[in-house]
Amino acid sequence: MKDIFIEKGERKFKLVPNIAVDTSGLETITVGLEEVAQAMTPGYEVKFLVKPDLVLDSSTKQPNADFLALFTDMALKGTTKMSYYDTPDLTLNEAGWTIRIRKKSNKKAQQCTFKKRYSKINKKSTLTQGDVNKSVKRATREGLDTLSPFLGGCEIDYGFSKCTLSYSADYNIAETGKGQTDIPDSTTSIQFITNNKPTIFTEDITNIREHGAVELTMYAGTFKGTVEVELDVMTIKDELGTGTETICEVSFKLEDYTGARYEKQTDLMLANKLREELRAVLVEKGYLLEKDGLKTTMVLQRY
Repeated sequence: MKDIFIEKGERKFKLVPNIAVDTSGLETITVGLEEVAQAMTPGYEVKFLVKPDLVLDSSTKQPNADFLALFTDMALKGTTKMSYYDTPDLTLNEAGWTIRIRKKSNKKAQQCTFKKRYSKINKKSTLTQGDVNKSVKRATREGLDTLSPFLGGCEIDYGFSKCTLSYSADYNIAETGKGQTDIPDSTTSIQFITNNKPTIFTEDITNIREHGAVELTMYAGTFKGTVEVELDVMTIKDELGTGTETICEVSFKLEDYTGARYEKQTDLMLANKLREELRAVLVEKGYLLEKDGLKTTMVLQRY
């Protein structure tokens, strides 16, 4: 029998026959509806690395006046302290998994995040709908889009030339209040990770340890009155481990978009449009670093 489906808005249902047999052997057939799980539509976070020596004031290490002039009402948003947990040789990261413990000053609770990444999903520097569909289909085959801890946590990190699809499962650890950036110690964190890992996470965590901790300062403003843009400033160990390096990243998330609607444009078309406008401004000012670099990877490798 061929399956029959009914669509109601964005929801899809399958007709399911139910057969009941009474004491006399008479069959009664009724038809019910069973909702079909749909692949999640990813959000987009566009990210560009920028030059710290040009973006930050040399004495205060805060965004300088020229950089602030590119945006409207850019101001301090808060600070974040975070650590990552992996084996010494980063086997979890190699398998596409990251585990993060963090506390944002503008949030009440400490948080543990399990994130599954699918890297290099794009063929060219500009992401296409075909790239997105292919990567989501792969994740769907692995069941990530139907597991409740990961629902609502689907996003594409859209960098200078590389894109990464990720699915996140977030768990609150303890409420310590706003204004605080304290995170649990290593022993407490590993115990929480062990007790709360999602069923789909089957990696060996026997030898995981803390990588970090690092602190991040966030500034937020509006770009062209359309989307909230964030500047993240993070000072970490340099690659040699003998000094420090400041990383500056400018980003926006599509769900922060608050402007007028763009007719007949998909989310990806809008992301590409806003991305190109931001990139052009950063190039014109000489701020853009023409390379990719995930903050997560930097912390894992240097700590």
